Formats: sequence, structure tokens, C-alpha cells
Amino acid sequence: MNSNVSSRSSSIEDELDIVEIISEIWKKKILVITVTLFFAVSSIYYSLTLSDVYKSSTLLKIHDTQSGSPLQSIGSFGSAFMDIGIDKTISKKDLTIALIKSRDFFNFILNKYNIMPEIMAVESFDKNTNKIVYNNTLYNKDTDKWAEDKEVPSEQETYREYLSSIAVLKTESGFVELSYSHISPVFAKNLLDIVVSEINSLQSEKDKIETMKAIDYLNNQVKLTNMQEVKDTIYIILESQIEKLMTANIKSEYLVEVIDSSFIPEKKFKPSRALLVILATFFGLILSLVLIFFSKAGIRLKS
Repeated sequence: MNSNVSSRSSSIEDELDIVEIISEIWKKKILVITVTLFFAVSSIYYSLTLSDVYKSSTLLKIHDTQSGSPLQSIGSFGSAFMDIGIDKTISKKDLTIALIKSRDFFNFILNKYNIMPEIMAVESFDKNTNKIVYNNTLYNKDTDKWAEDKEVPSEQETYREYLSSIAVLKTESGFVELSYSHISPVFAKNLLDIVVSEINSLQSEKDKIETMKAIDYLNNQVKLTNMQEVKDTIYIILESQIEKLMTANIKSEYLVEVIDSSFIPEKKFKPSRALLVILATFFGLILSLVLIFFSKAGIRLKS
């Protein structure tokens, strides 16, 4: 019993007394202030070097396959035609999201609109002129050429930067929110407009080609059969294909309909400089206290 009491007493004596720690902190208050101020000032300087990033967004409705197709009322023969080439396990919404994030689609808009400098060579944004200031050591806007002594960014590097800045989210109401973050609020909006426009255009052209092939095929099938019932069925399918072709030709928002248009953001999205400074200052304070604690503990252990 006495040995247990003595061991506990010795362990308690080995622990640093809270009053002693506070006293030690007060003695070394200059160290605490110095370390804390160093992190505070450094974080302020660092935060001022960061460029403002703006985020533009748009709310989209994806036109999925219509459930009220006339082919559903003509029996198994029409249903067989209707099911050709359709993967019902993938919705148009998921397909559109995958397309936005795909490498092929990005490379298409990258080359068509020459947006690599806006993604890889931006230095800052001039709010007075609403224009991008490019890094002249990498890219010359006047000549539209990259610096000869610098390696031109690859499509894969640019694609990774694009993926890190774009976000596609499904909302609870069934819409899709598309957003893009960039130093230039103008470019952020413009890129969203490009993405939406090209998705509609590409899908429309794809469906036009496939529908024309389907129409040609059905017209040939009409000539090959003498059964009036089969002909009537083919005519119904032809009617639906012609309607689909007409929609692809006249509807600008063929696959993606804009519910809430993209905009030029007035306020920055990040960085939060105040939060950065607060966190860095708090870290400096904790670090200084930890140094004092371990310093005192080391002295106690040596003694």
C-alpha cells in the first residue's frame, strides 16, 4: 500500500505544475509574441500575393428521353425499333455530366476556342478594363505565341487544370448546377456559355446523323415489304424520326436547357484572407506554447 502511494506521489511530482507552466510562459512571453507575430505577418504577406478567384455558375435542365413516344403504342415490333442503340441504364443527365468532364470534349473546345492561355498563362485580372493580364514570361497575347524558352503546356496539363476548376452537381430538385472558378470573372462566365453551347451543338449534330441513317434505313424497309401492317408500323416510326430530326434542327437548347443563366460574379469566391491570417496566427501561438512546454519538460527530465 505504501509503495503504491509513494509511486503515485512521485509520478505527480514528475508532472509539470500548471502554475509553473503559466509562469514559464510569462517569462518567455517575448518568444510567444515573436513567433505569433512572425506567423501573422507572414500570412498577411502571403495572402496578399494570392489572386482573387471568382466563380460563375448556371442551372441546367437536361432533356432526357421522352416517355410519351408514339412507338410505345404500336406493339413489340415498334418497341424493338425503339430500343435499338439505347442504353437505358444511363440517363441523359449522367451522360451530359460525363461529357462535360471528358477529355475528348475538353480537347474539342480547347482547340476550337484557343483557351489554353486563359487557363495556363493568367497572371491577374484588371478590374478597370475587365481584361486578363497574362504572364509575359509564358505567353505573349499580342503575337499569340508562347515563350520560346518555355515549354508549352500540354493538353493533359490543361485538362487537369480544367477539371480542378469546374464542378458539376445534381441538385435535389433534379437540375444540374454547373460552375467554373477562375481569376477572371468574365472568362468564368464565357467558358460556361461555351460548354453549354457546344454540348447542345455536338449532341444535336450526332442525333441528326443517326436520325438520317435511321430514316434512310426505314425508307428502304418500306420498299422491301408488301405487308401493309408492317408498312404502317414503319411509317409511324418514320414520323417519330422526322419529328426528332426537326427538333434537332430548330431547337438551340437541344439537350441542355438553361434555367438560370451564367453570370459575371462581382464578389470573389476565394481566398478568404482573413480566415487564412487568423488560422496562421493561431498556429503560431500554439507552436510557441508547445516549444515552451517541451523546453521546460526537457529541463525537468535532465534534472
